[in-house]
Amino acid sequence: MSTTLQEPVEESDGSLPGIGSGNPPASVSVVPCMEQQSTRPSAAPDAAPDVERPSAPITAPGPAPIPSGVELSAEDRASVDRIRADAAARGVAIELVARGPSGSLEEAAAALGIPPREIVKTLVARAKVTQTADEHTYVIALIPGDRQVDWAKLRRLAGMKKMAMTAPAEAVEATGHRPGTITPFGAESADGTRWPVYADASIAGRIGMGSGARDLSLFVEAHELFAAFDIVTADITKPAPQD
Repeated sequence: MSTTLQEPVEESDGSLPGIGSGNPPASVSVVPCMEQQSTRPSAAPDAAPDVERPSAPITAPGPAPIPSGVELSAEDRASVDRIRADAAARGVAIELVARGPSGSLEEAAAALGIPPREIVKTLVARAKVTQTADEHTYVIALIPGDRQVDWAKLRRLAGMKKMAMTAPAEAVEATGHRPGTITPFGAESADGTRWPVYADASIAGRIGMGSGARDLSLFVEAHELFAAFDIVTADITKPAPQD
């Protein structure tokens, strides 16, 4: 609500402007001035229509560009495009960076000029609610590159009794991405089922991860990724064995 400030009105002592407060001289006739009333009707101001103005639409960033010169197979292109579309739909900015072939996470980190801990591994696990259950589900776990998953911690966090890493073919069935290229973006089964995602609490800042193609890395801010997927974070890792 706006407040209109009015100029203060000075009290009058009954004198005319420009003449003192005493009686006017005899030679001066004081004639009351009658204000002429106009017979012309005053024009009423046009009332502003009470129209609800739509707010400006909030637009998500467009799909991240694929680096020039990168050649992708039809399978990889479909996976990368699904990832780009999912990130754009969630309003998360990602960057795709070409790094070339690499035989290990350490080689990929060296090619990108970052420490291994800043590359996050995306693991897909088959999980069962009970030890003898026939039905199973899947969970996705995000693990820093310099650590390994602690299965006992992850089972307790996810409320599962049995959990193990999926075979490569099963990981593809669960996520649509090949092992080594998996990311939560676009990860779903053929029927569109998505799986809960858990992350180690130490993951923070700008991180690299799978992009759907072996020669590309995807970079994203960890907090934006966590918010987009409602990721549960906790201590779910242990130190990796030293060679």
